[in-house]
Amino acid sequence: VLAGILADPAQRAAHIAAIVSLVERGNFDGIDLDYEGFAFADGSASWPTTKPLWTLFVTELGTALHDRSRLLFATIPAVYAPTDERGSGYWVYNPVGIAASVDRIRFMAYDYSTSRVGPNAPLDWTQRIVDFAKSNLPLDKVELGVPLYGRDWITGAVGTCPAGVAVTGRSSLRTARAPSLAAAKGATPQRQPNGEMLFTYNATFTGTDPVTTTTTVPDTQLPPGTDPPPAAPSVSAEAPRGNSSTTCTVAHTVWYPDSGSTLAKFQQALAAGLALGGYAVAGAATSPSHRTAVTSGASMHPSIAGVDGHGGGQCGHHGLA
Repeated sequence: VLAGILADPAQRAAHIAAIVSLVERGNFDGIDLDYEGFAFADGSASWPTTKPLWTLFVTELGTALHDRSRLLFATIPAVYAPTDERGSGYWVYNPVGIAASVDRIRFMAYDYSTSRVGPNAPLDWTQRIVDFAKSNLPLDKVELGVPLYGRDWITGAVGTCPAGVAVTGRSSLRTARAPSLAAAKGATPQRQPNGEMLFTYNATFTGTDPVTTTTTVPDTQLPPGTDPPPAAPSVSAEAPRGNSSTTCTVAHTVWYPDSGSTLAKFQQALAAGLALGGYAVAGAATSPSHRTAVTSGASMHPSIAGVDGHGGGQCGHHGLA
């Protein structure tokens, strides 16, 4: 939806005016664009069309905000190369093309694994982002957003689980809570070659579910004058028969970045000359460095509701585009 708005000069101008108005009404230092729908909703087939529109939009918005002494940040997913090819990351955001128009480019160096079990921000992956920024962007404009959360993945279930017990899926887990969860489950986190911590545990659930008996009776409510078919239809009537005990064991795998992993990312950024103004906690990116509004576009146009929504959870691995 947002890509369509940017393609229309009148709608794009109205969108820019709405953002500028929001910044001035709130007396914000500026705005942080977090338009993730291009990457995680529209699909890569739309990127060749969206990229120049996005670049034009950022250029025009940057001019409007800078004329009012306001700041423009752009928070974008990972990019690894200045090419429009698979393997270059989320090149639709064109960090090289928008660099002159923004005050900060903030790379979301997290959510590497969202649809398959794996680390949140492996060090070799963040290094690729850092290397790209060092070679292609003005480093005083680049921030590396690092995660302070991991994920608890359900990897299997054995037995019959009581109603309401999840047997698939994942949940976010703040880094600070991970050691206590491991201790409670009798697990020992181990550092992996990618820098993150990993542990597994099992959770057992026992409960009672109501059980019913099913009785099949002939259906005698046939229309008048209708001959019974060769196999007479039937209806079922159910009656309570008490409760049945059910038990299952659900297997979990937890990946998370600890303080050592986070420090290593800081060292990667510092070694390249990047800023360290961004971090993410349980999926919510933030930065204490400026008082900026964050917009996904949803609040700026009535037809864009739902475009944002953090990350990357809608698209699989952020690192595999």
